[in-house]
Amino acid sequence: MEKGLRNLRKAMNSSTHKGIHFTEIQKEKIRNSLHQEMKSAKIKQSLRPYLITALAASLFFLLFYKDIYNSFLSGPNQGAEEIIRDSITKPEIHMVEDGSNTFVIEYGSDNMDRGNHDFQSIDGLRKTVIERTKEFQRGTIVYYRYPGDNISLNPPDFYMGRVVGLPGETVEIIDGQVYINSKKLEAFYAKKRRAGHDMEAYLAKDLPNSTITEKDFKENMPRIKIPDSAVFVLSDDWFRGTDSRNFGPLNVSAIEGKVLGYLKED
Repeated sequence: MEKGLRNLRKAMNSSTHKGIHFTEIQKEKIRNSLHQEMKSAKIKQSLRPYLITALAASLFFLLFYKDIYNSFLSGPNQGAEEIIRDSITKPEIHMVEDGSNTFVIEYGSDNMDRGNHDFQSIDGLRKTVIERTKEFQRGTIVYYRYPGDNISLNPPDFYMGRVVGLPGETVEIIDGQVYINSKKLEAFYAKKRRAGHDMEAYLAKDLPNSTITEKDFKENMPRIKIPDSAVFVLSDDWFRGTDSRNFGPLNVSAIEGKVLGYLKED
């Protein structure tokens, strides 16, 4: 019996669980309980080792259950949503000059509107500079040939969209929020907005002629896989644009270039 107690003391002195150590007070509680139980127990000697083990396990559970539970929940992946952040792309539009590898357009659609009719040229004013390239990253605005012939949406032959999903990734939309590879995308363009306003800001405006409701902002799209030769593009104003939500992943071969900004004119 004494040998069993010595082994138990040795185990308690060296035991840890999830970073939790026995304190001297806790060790003493277990020892006293074991001694008391052995004095009062009227069972055969061969059963005592089992009693000691069971009693020690029970006391350990009662003493440390709360700490173990909290330690488990506070692990690095518990209770926290995984996030992909785009901290590089900025919403500001730069003034740039035309160059040898660029071309200038007058864009007539308002699908990229973030509150200032962004990129929309009115009466020939505010032209946009496009760089001829197929190199881009998440957040890049690309200028592309609209795929297919969707008469009901009546898009122009060439269109703008922001690259949200890259080749090989999965894209999903839940309640108007974009998820990449099941991770929440955190960026100024990752939520459904109207003219730059999210749901709370837009509905707070209480526009008398608007028919947009909370349900309209909470758009959903099943998860899709982007082919290796394609990207997933979205308009900045989901309400005013057509994009990969309508025609699926955009083949890279359809991209004419990326948007650099407004043309800087004298």
